[in-house]
Amino acid sequence: MIDMSEYKDLFLSESQEHLQAMNQHLLALEQRPDNEEAMNSVFRAAHTLKGMASTMGYEQMAQLAHALEDLLDAVRQHRLMPSPAWFDLAFGAADALQTLLNDIAGDQPASVNVADWVERLRSFLARSKPAETDPGAPAAATSTAPATSPTKLIRLKILLDPNASLKGARAFSLLRQLEELGSVVDSMPHADDLPHMDWGTELVVFLLTELPAGQIVEALRSAPDVMHVEAHCASEAPEPAGEPARPADIPAPQTEAPAPPAPAPVAPTAETSGAGMVRIRLQHLDHLLNLVGELVISRSRLWQAAEQSPTPALLEALEDHTRLLNELRDAVLASRLVPIGQIFDRFPRMVRDLLKQQGKEARLIIEGRDMELDRAVVERLSDPLLHLLRNAVDHGLEAPAERLAAGKPAEGLIRLTARPEQDMAVIEVSDDGRGLEREAIERTAVARGLITPEQLREMTDEQVSLLICDPRFSTSTSVTQISGRGVGMAVVKQAVEELRGELEILSRPGKGTTFRLRLPITIALTEALLVQAGPDQYAIPLNYINRLVEVEHERIGLLGDKRVLNLDRTIPLFFLPELLGVPDPAGPESGSANGRAYVILTGRGRQEIGVMVDRVLGKDEIVVKPLKGILRAVPGLAGATILGDGRVVLILDLANLVQRRR
Repeated sequence: MIDMSEYKDLFLSESQEHLQAMNQHLLALEQRPDNEEAMNSVFRAAHTLKGMASTMGYEQMAQLAHALEDLLDAVRQHRLMPSPAWFDLAFGAADALQTLLNDIAGDQPASVNVADWVERLRSFLARSKPAETDPGAPAAATSTAPATSPTKLIRLKILLDPNASLKGARAFSLLRQLEELGSVVDSMPHADDLPHMDWGTELVVFLLTELPAGQIVEALRSAPDVMHVEAHCASEAPEPAGEPARPADIPAPQTEAPAPPAPAPVAPTAETSGAGMVRIRLQHLDHLLNLVGELVISRSRLWQAAEQSPTPALLEALEDHTRLLNELRDAVLASRLVPIGQIFDRFPRMVRDLLKQQGKEARLIIEGRDMELDRAVVERLSDPLLHLLRNAVDHGLEAPAERLAAGKPAEGLIRLTARPEQDMAVIEVSDDGRGLEREAIERTAVARGLITPEQLREMTDEQVSLLICDPRFSTSTSVTQISGRGVGMAVVKQAVEELRGELEILSRPGKGTTFRLRLPITIALTEALLVQAGPDQYAIPLNYINRLVEVEHERIGLLGDKRVLNLDRTIPLFFLPELLGVPDPAGPESGSANGRAYVILTGRGRQEIGVMVDRVLGKDEIVVKPLKGILRAVPGLAGATILGDGRVVLILDLANLVQRRR
């Protein structure tokens, strides 16, 4: 007997993808009820979920998926027209299936009343089609008919979809299904061998049964992943030498009944299966990346040793080692990249429900689904994007009447976009709603003691807008269950900073708001500038740096009580120990030799500032190690790295440091 628990992780992964596809296609169908492709896709997802759950022995999930499949099939066969009530019921059933899947993942008992949901689905179907015959009746009638038929041995050849991910489990499910139709005498391969050997896609079963072969063929054809079924009567003649004794085939053309119209073949989605694709556990990828990181550190040590005792042969070998390691690093990082659509596609359903709850109208446009990011970045983006989209619905968009009064269309627009920008990913959530009111933000910030009126006068609109990310901040006059500026935006800002990214807020009153996230494509390995400020050394990731300039001390002056750098324009200037709050006995005037200073320019547009350091030690590829303990709570630190000589150096989150200083 097969231990089905070994397929659980794969079942959970595939089921999640089918549920996500179901929600996507239901949304498309709601927009265009005549979209037959969307209808067929929803039906296939429910049909596949039913088969997978039944295969794994999760009968409650299979029952609910079966009831939903019947409801979908009524629309697919044009026996029922989809209505708003039909969509609400279908979405609700999809949510119930998601809850059941979560319960299975957590090894918890079902937290959904499956019997109640099945009854709701069937009652809706019965009310909509009162004259329809009970689909179970014909089956019951035919099941008693062959009682007097003689018992016979049937040889079945079953071909499975080569792209089926649960092939072993599916074959075992078919054997279990055949046991209910007769007695399985033998199978090739044997049931015990199904999970342990590569047996291709052909399953041969010898079944002793009283039922007609055509009825068995029909039952098997309705199972997921079954591509073709053949049935033949068998005699007692032995098979050719060299094979185990088996009944020889005697063709019986009349035994195979013509197949009734069936749904389109169930095929796994392109993202999850197919030639050249393989699933791998995340911990294996994480371990592989950690090993590459250790090799990068080891390479730095080798180069330092080679510089002390250089020989042509050693340097040549190290150059080859570096080239191969770079190729290995790129291959490992590429294996961790996933399309951001994996999380983008979760949100249309949520936005649809929130709009309905709020009585608002809007279109959600998603662009850039195919842009790839490190899996670790994508997984940690889910909550921030969830908050931003909820914020757009709850706070950004106006009610239809308010929009019409303002000369806008009643239907609003929400955009969720992603695009690459150099070695960064830019993700934007924007709406065409009421925008942010600077005066309201200023009043709330001053009233809550976040800032003084004097400080506000020197702040740009963008800096004022970022005040809504303080957890103590809220301009909402009422508390809602959907979102709240303050705590929600604080979650967004914290998540972006943990990913070594930047958050920008651009808003025009009456026109809308854009939340822009700039994130590194990967967070495990990065190139950094090694600098010294005072007695300490630090690493600054290059994605924070616009440019590095070496200037004469004469270009550094004061504007009021603030230090500035005079280049092509006047730029605010900070000394790195000042940003870190670290005392430096030499002071900011030490700089580099020959009366010159190194200045790192960071920030964007009018927000660009300079950060002065004592020395620039060079550029290097570093492995980002997360901080632990109390260091995790220190603002402005992005992690730590180990240099080739074994020293531990802190990695600075320059954007966060500068923002907090300002």
